[in-house]
Amino acid sequence: MARSSPAIDIAPTALKLAKDNADKAGAEVRWIQADVLSPLEIGPFDFIFDRGCYHGVRRQNATGYVGAVRRLSHLGTRILIIAGNANETRSGGPPRVSEAEIRQDFADGFTILSLRETRFDTAGGEAKGALAWAILLQRK
Repeated sequence: MARSSPAIDIAPTALKLAKDNADKAGAEVRWIQADVLSPLEIGPFDFIFDRGCYHGVRRQNATGYVGAVRRLSHLGTRILIIAGNANETRSGGPPRVSEAEIRQDFADGFTILSLRETRFDTAGGEAKGALAWAILLQRK
């Protein structure tokens, strides 16, 4: 029997949209409406994926975000984060993070395995989305 993976978001609308997409894909997910910065009684996990939480939360509480990732992970956990990139020249788009901020935020307790520029997907994939970082970390 396949084990369902948890997905956490504070916004009920985001969870509903994600659930609809997961249902269409036949994915089993345990949906949790919660603030990722609050202690959660789940984990630790072997793999964590974040598309858009880090770059928003770090503006108010980078230390809290890194602490949450630490609580949800164990030695060897890999973490993939897709975050807004401060090198983007267009206006609008997601919050942005510089390479220096990423390196500073994860300097203690994590190894950066890969840090590369990419782009966020756009609806339908016909246009280039905002510049982003693909950050692959491993918990020390």
